[in-house]
Formats: sequence, structure tokens, C-alpha cells
Amino acid sequence: MTIDPWVQREFYGKDGFPTFVLGESSFTKGKHGKRGDPLPPDWNQRIISSFLENGNDNTIKRMMDVFYDAPPLDREEHRKFWQSTVFANFIQTDMGEPGTPKTSEDWDGGKPVFHRYLRELQPQFILAVGFELWDNLPSEGRQEHHFGVRPPKGPTGKERPCLLYPNGNGQSFVCGIRHTSQGFSPKIWRSWVKHSIEEAHRLRQFI
Repeated sequence: MTIDPWVQREFYGKDGFPTFVLGESSFTKGKHGKRGDPLPPDWNQRIISSFLENGNDNTIKRMMDVFYDAPPLDREEHRKFWQSTVFANFIQTDMGEPGTPKTSEDWDGGKPVFHRYLRELQPQFILAVGFELWDNLPSEGRQEHHFGVRPPKGPTGKERPCLLYPNGNGQSFVCGIRHTSQGFSPKIWRSWVKHSIEEAHRLRQFI
């Protein structure tokens, strides 16, 4: 079973630049099922709907903050952001408890779904949240993209490549960041995300 992404009608209207936030996985602490059970097909929609209703998920707040120069955002800005941004987790099964190690089978199960998301949504920009996710993105169709003569450096101090994937209507540009769980500082990643979005806009002229 494939989990549908959170997507609103306004998705294609945000500056003509469809954006997709790709998370790693979900855990339900046994409230839905046990480790490895499939999640409901509307699970991604439940995640964002719950956030918009309660505003109490700091992991999601930090995901959003890297797109802005001056957070924190108010509830109206939260709503506007998720009107024009897609969300889905890569792994399609329940991880059970926080911190549960992910297996190669967990990651492999998300790869065909990732390609389905690319074909159906055709995003221009994807923010991949988590280095473990970045390391397990599919190799099929994948191209590394470097920023030319003076590439921006990530907060690690090293040049970070981005990725390009075919999506049926050009290519999707993928930028990776550290996971936005506890200890993540949006401020130090904003510049990297901003440069990546600018590069994705530039490449769109030629793709």
C-alpha cells in the first residue's frame, strides 16, 4: 500500500515552482500497529492536518523555518505554506518507537513510491530531511549536481552536492539537510536551502 502525499490544489500556484518536503518515516508508539505494519494511505495528510490544527510539532516547524529569513511563523503562515507545499515520508511502514533503527528493507520499500511521487507531482524542488534519507535515495535516474566555480558550503563547512531526478516533465532538484528533530538549528541551514532554491530556479530555465 502506498501512502498518499499531503497536497493541496494551490500546490502548482506557488510562483509556478512546486515544492516538496520529503521526510524520513513515522512512528506511532503502538497506537496504530506494530513495527513494520503498513500505515494508512492518508497518513501524510493526517500529519499535516494535525499540525495545522495544533501547531505543536517542532520537527515540522523546523522543516518550514529553513524556507524563511525571519521565523517564527504564525498560524496563518503555516496554513499558507502547506497550501503550496507537498509533504510525504519516504518509508511507508510504521517504525513503532522513536529511535528504532531503519533496515535496508524499510528504505527499499520507499524507493518505488518516491519515483511515483516524482511522476505524479512533478515537483521542481525537493527538500530531503535527514542525512540517512539522503544516503538512501534511489540510485535509479539520479544525477549529482554541483554548483559551479564557487559553490555555497553547507553548515558542515564542505561543499554539498544536490541531486537531479527525472520526473516526466523535466527534472526535480533535491537539496538535503540534517534531520529537523531535537538539536536542529534552522538558522544555520537557511542560507544553504536558499542557495539551493535559487540554483533550482536557474536550472529550470535550461531543463
